[in-house]
Amino acid sequence: MRAIFFIFLVIFQYLISVQATEVPKTTVLKSASPVATTNGVRQKIAQLFSDYNQRFANGRYVSNRDQIKTFNLKQDALFAELQKSGNLKKVLFITNDSDESLTVNLYVLFDEGNTLVGLFYEKSQYYDEEERSYLRFSTLPIIAEGLKFIPVNGSHALIVKGHYFTAEKGGTLQFNFLKDLNSNTWGALNLFLINRGQGWRLYNTQYQLLSEAYVTTWTSLFPPNGGVKDIQIK
Repeated sequence: MRAIFFIFLVIFQYLISVQATEVPKTTVLKSASPVATTNGVRQKIAQLFSDYNQRFANGRYVSNRDQIKTFNLKQDALFAELQKSGNLKKVLFITNDSDESLTVNLYVLFDEGNTLVGLFYEKSQYYDEEERSYLRFSTLPIIAEGLKFIPVNGSHALIVKGHYFTAEKGGTLQFNFLKDLNSNTWGALNLFLINRGQGWRLYNTQYQLLSEAYVTTWTSLFPPNGGVKDIQIK
């Protein structure tokens, strides 16, 4: 029974860790900005996606130590470059009650014309180098399909999906989270990722500016169960 409880505790400690388990095959991005250059942001992201695709054989992901190391260097270098150029902006800092050492920074990615390209996340810690080598950049088509994290019982405990997104105006980010594993009860939180003249920011439904999120989880031993109790955004 202790082993079962430990498994549930580990699962919900990582509910906000965005440990991606499935990253779709990606395609070369089409520029949505008339000022995008040959060596612009969208082209650099497209090249990174192409590099990531090399880690698939016959459509299936292959774990290769050398490819993991090489891709980590490339993704980290692009992250640093886009931060320096001002094309990545942190919009949300996420903490939780289960593991204070585990934090997540969510960034918005935009091109030279200030049109939205996608998202990027950075964790304070990773399970291993392979997890860190997962594709942490996502584009609008990927967000629209849904970013699925934390596999649980054939589904996922956290699904982030974009609705009504355009590169010029942004859209709604819906965070779907598992509130009760045994009853398969879900909660949803809608945030707006938009540019209101002050750059790309996250807002709640009352259009209040947001920058921090705190996730409260719960677990029980008899019966073994758990979930997300609350998400506070401010």
